[in-house]
Amino acid sequence: MKNPNLVIDIGQTFIKFVVINDNYKILYHKILNNNLLIKKDYLSYNVAKLEKIVTLNLKKILKKYRIKKIIPITHGSAAFFLNDKKECFGGPHFLQSTSRKFDQSFYKDIKKKEDFTHSIRLSNFHNLGKSFYYLLKLEKKFKIKKILTFPSLINYFLTGKTFIDKSYLGCHSFAWNFKKKKLVNFFEIKKYFFPRILKSGKKIGFLKKDFKSKIKAEVLNGIHDTSGSYLAYSKYNKLRNCIFVNTGTYFVISKKEKFRSKIQKDFYYNYGANNKLYLCKRIDAGLTYQKYNPKMINFSTQNNLNLAKKFYRNLKKKKIEKLKIITNKNQINDYMKLNFLIAFKLSSEIKKFKKNKKLIIDGIFAKNDIFNYFVKKLINFDVYIINNSFLNCIGASTFFNKKQLKLNFKNL
Repeated sequence: MKNPNLVIDIGQTFIKFVVINDNYKILYHKILNNNLLIKKDYLSYNVAKLEKIVTLNLKKILKKYRIKKIIPITHGSAAFFLNDKKECFGGPHFLQSTSRKFDQSFYKDIKKKEDFTHSIRLSNFHNLGKSFYYLLKLEKKFKIKKILTFPSLINYFLTGKTFIDKSYLGCHSFAWNFKKKKLVNFFEIKKYFFPRILKSGKKIGFLKKDFKSKIKAEVLNGIHDTSGSYLAYSKYNKLRNCIFVNTGTYFVISKKEKFRSKIQKDFYYNYGANNKLYLCKRIDAGLTYQKYNPKMINFSTQNNLNLAKKFYRNLKKKKIEKLKIITNKNQINDYMKLNFLIAFKLSSEIKKFKKNKKLIIDGIFAKNDIFNYFVKKLINFDVYIINNSFLNCIGASTFFNKKQLKLNFKNL
């Protein structure tokens, strides 16, 4: 393939550079640990280090491949800004804790009843709207001229131009009004702080001359990471009325599902890069796993699958929700508890959807046979896994490719 696409994927744990051809084949990939969070007055990204990582790796890739299109995809709720000298800085990270007073002020000014957002109320933590709100309250202190989302920050590194992607705004709390298809009222009034809002995948320009590339690589408007997975699924015609456990942090119901009173609490809509709405529920599975797993042993599959079967046989169901993860006594038993509790939490939500009979698991959990074993035991669905670490990158690349994507499923 002479002119493949490059996807720059910045997740919470890894930064990936993935070169993909028109047959959805991975020609090259490089994975780096994401160690960019810094703590000063608040949690934020080391923007200068991030720009250096992107620039150095992109220059190496451009020497080897005749890249035709570049699109960044990023994880959620990170806000950035340009000051009056056009310097980039990070706003507060979504894991930044906030005061009750700040929360009350934010939700009062946003007025959820007035703005149709279908967002989760994240008390004590930043969501995208809170990060925007924080920056606007301190605009004079920081000398803010423009507010950026994470994908638009990468676009700015590459082109010097600023555009915001709808899928990123529509995937995070209290920023996007789905009915009016614009920023919520509070931010719409201050729209001069925001770059122009474009659909995902729209061309925003070419690489800056700084990269000294002989090829005029186009840069496309970046997207939110789970939107890349949506795009991959939408290219596979056999997936209908499925529930997707996506990226390890929340699950996504088929877009045909509608709100019902008994499941409405804490559900919300994601605005996909394909301009469709998806019903979602956050279960914090990936975040829970990341909290405990580094303290535990890495297990070989077959031996420990047998241990998982024994654990399940011995489990008294009435004590399921009282299981506690200790991490300093019996690591093997704690590891079983961790996987079972996440599977139990997930299955409890999934059972509420009677119409769906297929469950598709991708991302980090697709590789976890113990977790998958517990899920299969706890729900009466057909369970499939997609063991593809680059699914969202492939999805992002499908913007420019009409060829149908074939996904390899494993039936549990």
